[in-house]
Amino acid sequence: MRGTALLRSRVFRADSKNWYAFCDNLTIEDNARFQIVDFDSSRSDFVPTRLNGKAEPQGHPVSADDTAYHQFQNTLTAEKWISERTLVSGGYMFLKQSGDAQYDMAYTSENAPGEPVAYSSHAKFYAVDSSDLDQISHIASANSLMLLSEDLVLTVGVQAEFTENETLLEDNLRHGNPPSDHIVEVDTDIDAVVLRENIEARYLGIDGMTVYARGDLVQDQYDLFEQTLDHRGVQELRRDTEADITRARGRVGVTAAPAGLKLSAYYQYEDRDADYTHNIDEEERGDEGDGYSGHIYGLESEGNEFVVKASKRLAKGASVSQRERASP
Repeated sequence: MRGTALLRSRVFRADSKNWYAFCDNLTIEDNARFQIVDFDSSRSDFVPTRLNGKAEPQGHPVSADDTAYHQFQNTLTAEKWISERTLVSGGYMFLKQSGDAQYDMAYTSENAPGEPVAYSSHAKFYAVDSSDLDQISHIASANSLMLLSEDLVLTVGVQAEFTENETLLEDNLRHGNPPSDHIVEVDTDIDAVVLRENIEARYLGIDGMTVYARGDLVQDQYDLFEQTLDHRGVQELRRDTEADITRARGRVGVTAAPAGLKLSAYYQYEDRDADYTHNIDEEERGDEGDGYSGHIYGLESEGNEFVVKASKRLAKGASVSQRERASP
């Protein structure tokens, strides 16, 4: 297959940064950004005359994609030494994004550009007429770094995230000769709450070596709503699913740099537990569905991983490395 492609993008960005330092070891920084992005792309490909051993009309699949959105983001961070050995910090980020996209694809005739080819198993028409996206996110975090001794450092952190995402999609699936339209409207709402916690200890008391241990816990809660309506407003699909996902990971490892080598090794254990509650599962005209998604109501998994890596810098701009990985 041969083809041509055209890409074009336009970006407008404005940034604001403010930094404040106070005499009591308190530092505050505020960063704001507003940007507008417009991205266009198109592609035209040549299709051979025979597919799967059967004669097919010769033609060109032509596609066009137009995406535009604007985004505002503001980040506020602060840090303070509350003692000679303890640093605390925190932050808050607000993000709002709105945009739309349009995607069209069709097959055109070789002899009459712009006209659809004769219908076959290969020559189908598909177009997403429009897609609208609105997203709002709030993220707050707090961290602490503690020097427990000259050789032992402990860090603790927590981060909470809330995201609200709404997408409205109208797509048109055309097929046949002459082509007929099948228009559906898809409404998707996703609310997500994520809590991340971590703790890490590093021991620096051995010359040229660091020994560390780290634990991470991530707790996710999702509320997913989907609804599909045809051009008459008749329901084709309606689902409302709640997901609770917990991921725990622990890692112990060591890094060293003897005689110009860089060595690292770690062992990691990870456990994942997911539960799904299907509040609504309806198909056409309110009929009960078969289960979302794939009849899954719970999922558990765990993994063990051991990694050893060695690398050496041979000369300026050159290095060699070896990595071994085992996951029983």
